[in-house]
Amino acid sequence: PAVFTDAALRLADLLDREDRDTGEAVLALEEVVERDPTNRKVLARLAKIQRKNGAYQEALQLVERLVASEDDPAVRGDLLVDQAEIAALGGKGDAACIEILDRAFAEGAASERALQKYVEVLGKSGRWELLVRKMEDHLARMGDEDPRTRGFVLAQLGDLSRERLREPVKAAERL
Repeated sequence: PAVFTDAALRLADLLDREDRDTGEAVLALEEVVERDPTNRKVLARLAKIQRKNGAYQEALQLVERLVASEDDPAVRGDLLVDQAEIAALGGKGDAACIEILDRAFAEGAASERALQKYVEVLGKSGRWELLVRKMEDHLARMGDEDPRTRGFVLAQLGDLSRERLREPVKAAERL
């Protein structure tokens, strides 16, 4: 079984690297998952290929399996952000992305990457008030434990303040 797993992973890497059809790799990896449904390395690789192939529902299910079995909050947070990105690519909408990101924050697995995804999703839809509220909530919860992420949040809040100040100015200029 370990030899087959290694061969399936090598095949997936080779086909993916050469930008070739990964159908055979998907079949091989799925066979490994049938034999060993907890093989995290294979689940992650299969999710990556499914995402690249546009099989977003399958990728979401695979990432959810990884999230469910992950104990490390930082890794779990990254997986949840991956899940939010796949949901967006798969047309699940902003609400689904926000729900997944909220889950990451509720579990204490938030990261700078998760905050950047909030900025992307909420910013593109012009939901500035909600974005500011999310950033302020995160800032209040995090305390001084992560100075880099704290700096990122403060910078984003500053950018949001400037953006929100620009909108009335632009409207006044049109008058």
